[in-house]
Amino acid sequence: MEMVYLGFSCCMLYSEMQKYEYIGLFVKREGVLNYRIVENYRFKPCDLKIDSRRPGISGFMRVKNGEDFIEATIRSHINVLDEIVVGFNDCADNTKAILLSLKDEYGDRLTIIDYRDSVYPLASPEHAQASSDDPSSMANYSNTVLAHTRYDIVVKVDDDHIAIGDRLREVVSGIRSTGLSKGDFLCFSGLNLAARDGVLGVLDSDPVSGSGDVGFLRLTQDNYFYQDKRFERFRLIGLKRRFVGLLYWHMKYMKQGAGFNNYQLDKVTNSRFHRKYKRYHASSILTLSQLGERLTVDSLRKFAALIIRKQRDLVSRDRAISVDIKNRQLDSYIQASIDRDIYHAISQKLAKVVANS
Repeated sequence: MEMVYLGFSCCMLYSEMQKYEYIGLFVKREGVLNYRIVENYRFKPCDLKIDSRRPGISGFMRVKNGEDFIEATIRSHINVLDEIVVGFNDCADNTKAILLSLKDEYGDRLTIIDYRDSVYPLASPEHAQASSDDPSSMANYSNTVLAHTRYDIVVKVDDDHIAIGDRLREVVSGIRSTGLSKGDFLCFSGLNLAARDGVLGVLDSDPVSGSGDVGFLRLTQDNYFYQDKRFERFRLIGLKRRFVGLLYWHMKYMKQGAGFNNYQLDKVTNSRFHRKYKRYHASSILTLSQLGERLTVDSLRKFAALIIRKQRDLVSRDRAISVDIKNRQLDSYIQASIDRDIYHAISQKLAKVVANS
């Protein structure tokens, strides 16, 4: 086993892999374009290489055990964006095999980061105590994936975000035609789908995903993740949020274990995810009409938005979502909004979850 040190970074090379090419932070495996192994690397803001980025849009994704929807998620985004960079970590399912299969199809539009350090679970004591550049921190893992993007505009995509095709294309087309200034953060949201008693709906206790933390931005050396006791957070210094409505269906609660398996609830006890798990099981579901009523901006919310920035962001978000869901039925909207081949690929999985609810 050979160790190769690159500046303050360190990548471990494994003996079963025959030939390597060293490029900057990472190791490139010969024969698999843009497949990179990373271990013991500590992120530095200069690694974002802002000045060498080309015009375009990069999606970046962190994955652990994402086999349920990762293929559909990548397919629903990759032909709209210029590239997707996917980091995977500690996967015990078919995530790696799915990624390698997609790599053969999409070539250099898809970069795979095999992140070998064990990342601390969210809400664990180890996560709360980790530094932002600890190789086992969620922040360092996230920044590693971000640092491998090549384009000047970036957007985070989760492995269970199925794009609303026409809306994503519309927003991206607008960015390409009019540009995106360094001060803009073009935010968007998704709806959290869930099933109850054989019916698909939007989860009542947690209906909307994305409250101003997901969107398109022109990357600068000041924009990166840092470790917080609760989450990994993204530095949005100097950016102004602007909401553009719904761009994806969030399939978290349609995954195996309702998306809670990665939180290691059996090991990380009494965490906030235990409480969220209980709320999920106690929750009912909403129709789009009911959700529209929930998102109504009344006079009290308008007043709160005048003095509280967070409330102002939520009001802006809810108004944008309300426009998108007005006079729509959920099932037909899902089918019409997801590209046909992708919908066909996931429809049986969704139907099975609904039937078993």
